[in-house]
Amino acid sequence: SPDSIAFTGTPFDSARRIIADAPGWVLIGGVSSPVPASSIRTVPASAYLAGSLYGYSGNAYTAPTLLVPGRGYWMYVLQNCEILIGP
Repeated sequence: SPDSIAFTGTPFDSARRIIADAPGWVLIGGVSSPVPASSIRTVPASAYLAGSLYGYSGNAYTAPTLLVPGRGYWMYVLQNCEILIGP
């Protein structure tokens, strides 16, 4: 089509903050490049249930060491918080 559409908003590379508005499982994803799982943190820090980050690979849930673009991951938070991904 000769038409063009302009998209505006925050570039995906900058979308490194997620707001969890209730305790429970939160679906998160990597950004445009791989991000170490160890770089994920919450504010407040006590909101994250340690060891509750999982990805799905093949036919099993696994604890990732790296968040890869295009994949989804689950983590459990104990309270409302901000989830920060990356540096």
